[in-house]
Amino acid sequence: MSLSERAVICGKAPRNSRIVGGSSVATAGEWPWMVSLQKNGSHVCGGTLVAEDAVLSNAECFTR
Repeated sequence: MSLSERAVICGKAPRNSRIVGGSSVATAGEWPWMVSLQKNGSHVCGGTLVAEDAVLSNAECFTR
C-alpha cells in the first residue's frame, strides 16, 4: 500500500450515520487525525494533525 492510499483510507469516514441533536460521540481513536486543544482540562478548540508534530487550527484558538 502506498502512502497516498493510506491517506485516503485514514481520511475516510468509517460510518454513514448522522449526528442528530448533537448526540453522536466518537470513541477514542475513531478519528486519529483530530485533536482537542484544551486549557485546564477543558476543550477549547479542535485541530487537525497534519504531521507527526504539527497541528492545524484556527488562530482564534490561541487568542482566547
